[in-house]
Amino acid sequence: MRRLGLPAALVAGLALLPLVAGPYLVRLLAVIFMWGALASAWNLLAGYAGPVDLGPVVHYGLGGFTVAVLLTRAHWPFLPALAAAGGLAALVAYAVGTPTLRLRGAYFAVGTLALAEALREGALSFDRVTGLTLTGGSHGITFPLGPGTTYFYYVLL
Repeated sequence: MRRLGLPAALVAGLALLPLVAGPYLVRLLAVIFMWGALASAWNLLAGYAGPVDLGPVVHYGLGGFTVAVLLTRAHWPFLPALAAAGGLAALVAYAVGTPTLRLRGAYFAVGTLALAEALREGALSFDRVTGLTLTGGSHGITFPLGPGTTYFYYVLL
């Protein structure tokens, strides 16, 4: 029980922080938590599982673009869009991961890097090639944040 004292106090302090901190600090910590989640995914794969996977950013970006498209084009509410984005990212991870995990060593790293580059190029050129306005090309998708920075802080915490 003593081991839980410091982590519990830290989580409680972080949970109460938006009540006393300014919006700049809350937004800064939300961005730090976001990048921490991506770094943790890479650490889990490369640090504990072994293979050097350069592709977690694929699922991170796919989830972000899916949320943005569902919010702006399909006018979904935020939480269902977030759940759908997570589901789509998981499906793509399974579909791509099954053959990619058969690669070994540097081939695995190059394969996952190629996947990340293919998705990046696809997002950049999708609108130009198809004539649709879906990904926004190099300008991306602009939309209002909606629930606010404090909401995203608590989601990421």
